[in-house]
Amino acid sequence: MRTPRPPSVIAGSVVLLATVLAGSASADYSQGGVIDNTHPTLVAPAGDESGTCTAGNVEAHYVTKSFTARAAGLHHLRLTHNSAFPTRVIVYDGSFDPAAPLTHCLHAATLPGSPDTSHGTVDLTAVRGHVYNVVVAVIAMTDYTLEIDEPDGAAAGAARGAGTRFVQLPASLSCRRLALNATWTMRAREVRSAVFFVDGDRVDLVRRPEPRDRSGVPVGLGDLTVKATLKLTNGNVVSVRRNYLSC
Repeated sequence: MRTPRPPSVIAGSVVLLATVLAGSASADYSQGGVIDNTHPTLVAPAGDESGTCTAGNVEAHYVTKSFTARAAGLHHLRLTHNSAFPTRVIVYDGSFDPAAPLTHCLHAATLPGSPDTSHGTVDLTAVRGHVYNVVVAVIAMTDYTLEIDEPDGAAAGAARGAGTRFVQLPASLSCRRLALNATWTMRAREVRSAVFFVDGDRVDLVRRPEPRDRSGVPVGLGDLTVKATLKLTNGNVVSVRRNYLSC
């Protein structure tokens, strides 16, 4: 399995989206519970319309969620809460010190309160391999759920090779599972066996696939090439390959 390459830049960028969202599918990272007066406090940074961190003047109870970006690109940070008061989501570039809440503050967003359940989201353009700390701060007790969705690793081009008649390599791979699903075509019964390689390393062997079967292929971090070598029932050998951009 490949290891992450060090990031070439330090910070990401963050954009606040509008407030009310529908419920979501399962997230790549998730944390939830209750924030109340047993939690620690900080003077939560405020944010202007662009999300720039500015000094706050309200002491709030908070929780933190730290995560390492496994993929470069757009991450969606979704907050669900039921506080009647505004809730702040603060994103830190690396370490977070509640005694110095503006240090490393990348973005501060105030999400409106509601007597009913409210949803809000912040978009983070993350750097692969970089650590971010997300702080959720409230002035009154609330239930909350923080979910973080990361991007998939996209294919850098079309799949190539005669093997495309028998197996399809997808347009993206899952950075959460570090895997892709290869789908067998209606000609799968012409394949005796298939060996999958990632950057030249053998990672999986499939025998006698069936049409519409899916084969999970483990992948690593970083830009990579997936190749399948197929032995056909007529004795011929064909292959298919596809390049993917980084998780």
